[in-house]
Formats: sequence, structure tokens, C-alpha cells
Amino acid sequence: VYNSHLLEKINEEHYIEGRMQQALENGEFFVMYQPKISLKDEKICGAEALVRWNNPEEGFMTPDKFIPLFERNGFIKKLDFYVYEQVFKLLQRQLAAGKDLVPISVNMSRNHNKPEKFIHDFLEIFNKYNVPAKYVQLEIIERSFMGSNTLSEITQRLHKEGFTVAMD
Repeated sequence: VYNSHLLEKINEEHYIEGRMQQALENGEFFVMYQPKISLKDEKICGAEALVRWNNPEEGFMTPDKFIPLFERNGFIKKLDFYVYEQVFKLLQRQLAAGKDLVPISVNMSRNHNKPEKFIHDFLEIFNKYNVPAKYVQLEIIERSFMGSNTLSEITQRLHKEGFTVAMD
């Protein structure tokens, strides 16, 4: 049944899809770091990288407006790798400045279903930066890999490379 709310949603999704590549190229996506606090001593013990979109026409767009759409249309893979690179750059700058580092968690969307390709592309970006793997934690959504060996393959390979993996 047609209603104006449905038309609004369709138009919004068309607008977002029409702008997503240009937004990536223009640096409209940015990473925010949510601190992880130790309950033992109340100090920052890590952070989680969260992507946000500052659209010049719409302003700040909440992730619920674009992440589900990007998961459906596959663009989330590009956005994931953009976030990874931003995190690696930050860690490299902090390290070069002699600042203390904490591990940063990055999300791996459910769309990465080819372990070898994911690992290859992830390591290719990571290896451009001189950062120890112990400062990067990959958060994987468990339900997205049910019934396959993908989760196990990716986890084993990342552990072998020195990264930690968490289930989200």
C-alpha cells in the first residue's frame, strides 16, 4: 500500500545511494572514537572506531540512515576499508608523536564473505602503516557467519598476523 512515508524513504535511499561514492571521495565520512573504560581503574583501555557522515546538504547523518542501506547494496565493504585506513593513520600519527596507544576496535560487516580476499585487502592497507598489530582489534558479528567456515578462517589468519578478534 502506497503512503507518503514509503515514498520519502525510497527517495532518501536513492539520494544516499547517489551520493555515497562521492561522499567517500570527498572525505564526508569520518571516524569517531568511543572510549572503552576499564571498570577496575576507570582508565581508557581501548576505543571503538565508529563511522559517521557529515553530508554538506543534510548535515550529520546518523548511521541508522546509511549503514543498513550500505549493507544491502554492498557499499559497506568500501566504507569498512576506509575506516580501517583512517584508524591505521591515526595510530601511526600517535606512535610517531610518542603518545601512548590503546587498542582500537574496528567493525567487520557481515558482507565480507570471502576470507582470502578480505585478509589480503586488510593486510595490504595495514602494511602501508608502521603500527603493531596488537593495537588493532577486529569485531566480527557472529550471526553473520553462522554455518560457514568464514569466521574461523578469518579469525585464525588474523591471530596468526598478531591481531585480536572479538565477537560483536
